[in-house]
Amino acid sequence: MPRQHQTVKHPFAEDVFAQDERRAWLKAWETKRVERNAVLMERNMSEARWPRVTRPEVGDLLDKAGDLEDAGKLPEALRLYQKALCQEPEHLELRQYIDLLNRRVNAEAAVHKYAARQEELARQLAGEAPAASLQVAGLARDPAYPVRGRQKMGAAASPPPKLYAEELRRQVAEQAAAREAAKAREAELERKEVMYGQVLHAADRYRRQVGGGNDKLAMQRDMQERMEEVKRERMRKWELENAHDPLHVPQGPLLGMGEIDAKRAAADLRHRNAEWHRQQARIAAAAARPWDDVSQAGASYMPQDAASHMRANTPTARSPQARAPSQPPPYSPAAYQPADPFYSQPMPAAYRSSGAGGQPGYGRPGSAGPGYPYQQYSIQASPSQGV
Repeated sequence: MPRQHQTVKHPFAEDVFAQDERRAWLKAWETKRVERNAVLMERNMSEARWPRVTRPEVGDLLDKAGDLEDAGKLPEALRLYQKALCQEPEHLELRQYIDLLNRRVNAEAAVHKYAARQEELARQLAGEAPAASLQVAGLARDPAYPVRGRQKMGAAASPPPKLYAEELRRQVAEQAAAREAAKAREAELERKEVMYGQVLHAADRYRRQVGGGNDKLAMQRDMQERMEEVKRERMRKWELENAHDPLHVPQGPLLGMGEIDAKRAAADLRHRNAEWHRQQARIAAAAARPWDDVSQAGASYMPQDAASHMRANTPTARSPQARAPSQPPPYSPAAYQPADPFYSQPMPAAYRSSGAGGQPGYGRPGSAGPGYPYQQYSIQASPSQGV
């Protein structure tokens, strides 16, 4: 026995009959659901007796409308329901019920109208006089017999052969003219389409050749401006991060930037170095003169060199002040007070070796603590070393 061809059925495949059955079942289920919902809504509306009615006159109108509806007078009941809704415009249940009742009234009116039309057509086919057609809207304009004479309409009389031929020639000429006009319109539309296509092609060429070049140039210019802005922003951040460093010199990718600030800082440093050397020269010149002569001259508050004063007060055999030390040097803020906090006045070597204030008694007059001009400065290199 020959082996028959067997096909493997896809797990998701369905036959046409199953699809039709499912579609019919869903349609029937939807129809049943709509009918059930309509019956349930009507039952709920009838049992609830219109809740949330605030006025007694509205309740009376609803009762009368319900009685008319039970009697089968739907149009009169619908008018009373609408009158009640005008007094209770926010009553949602009443509005929904009026909508359903209006659909029922329209459906019944359509059924009656269709039945009357069918009756009139049957009478016309039977050859009876349409006396009842005047009671139905739209039927009086289509009587079965002509008005004059009330006679039956016979067959139309045929025209003479000459008139019939002329009528045929006229109709043929009209059809030929209509065909020529249609051809002319088609030719005009084709010409306009060709012209419109040429215009679009030219516009596209202009956009690709001119507009594309302009867009490329604009994009390159925007990219260059954005890169320059990024460089400026990086330079600004780097300068701000290193601005606190007195030895800050631009370098790396920012080499060559900020020359004005660097030159200004170098000139300021040279000026301060020169001022420091001049101050040291003044201190040395004042220390070269005898202490008593300086005091007798009236310059009791002239700044003195700390190192020379320490050597003068050191108890040695060659020092005449070994047994009678002189008074401490007077205080002068202008001697060691710096003008800029970034460039502090360096501490002399003698005071760096002997402590913050040197020997006891050096400082403000009458104080026994460390020297005031030197305790607030940190030990650092001399400004004469440069940057």
